[in-house]
Amino acid sequence: MMRYILLILLLTSCTKKYVLRPKISGSIYNKNRIPINDVEIVFIDCLNSDCNGEKAVYSDEKGRFVIKKEIITYLFNKPHKYKRPYYSHTMIIKKEGYKTDTVDIRKWKVKNNIVEMDSIILNLIKK
Repeated sequence: MMRYILLILLLTSCTKKYVLRPKISGSIYNKNRIPINDVEIVFIDCLNSDCNGEKAVYSDEKGRFVIKKEIITYLFNKPHKYKRPYYSHTMIIKKEGYKTDTVDIRKWKVKNNIVEMDSIILNLIKK
């Protein structure tokens, strides 16, 4: 019995986590530094129409948004980095009445698997 407990402890202590995408947070403003709410933020992670289950994130009334960290746990063999058919670092940011913007998260600093974007400015569409 003691051997089984020891084996289980040994196996569970060998599990490791692999970060596919860090936590990403930031704020979205207009050019007058007024927060914009309900801005759609989504990654270009898709090769097919369902975007591999990727769902858009929306900014709150203060313009803030958070995209959760995506991790996988493995026991012995490190998983392939590209679990999805295609992995993108590009976010699309869009809101009706504003110009759609694309942001590459590699341009921002990553600290402790967190990408903190200071502020993103969206410009109004000129009529």
